Amino acid sequence: MNLNGDHCWHADATGTLHGAITRSDSQLLAVALAGEIDLANAAELALWLTTLAHETTALSMCIDASAVTFCDVAGVRALLSVQAAAARRDLPCAIGNPSQNVERLLRMTGAECLLR
Repeated sequence: MNLNGDHCWHADATGTLHGAITRSDSQLLAVALAGEIDLANAAELALWLTTLAHETTALSMCIDASAVTFCDVAGVRALLSVQAAAARRDLPCAIGNPSQNVERLLRMTGAECLLR
């Protein structure tokens, strides 16, 4: 896991996925993702997002996936695991503003629970 300060992250394996905290206050932890989520980086992404979910004092977490250009089933599994980890802390977690590709995949795989 590569963190640039505490606010930015990029996947080691491929370098095709980046994340950044765009808002962190008492109400909301907002994270923006850009690039491709796939088998090569899904576990690292899940680890980063789960760590953020465990460390935040915000009341909710939103993952902006508007700049995600590709997501495979490994990515869906990773996002579902993050949502489950957040739920164990009573932290609502959802994807806001998904790209068309991400939204289509979530609906096709029955993972609409991730959508905000």
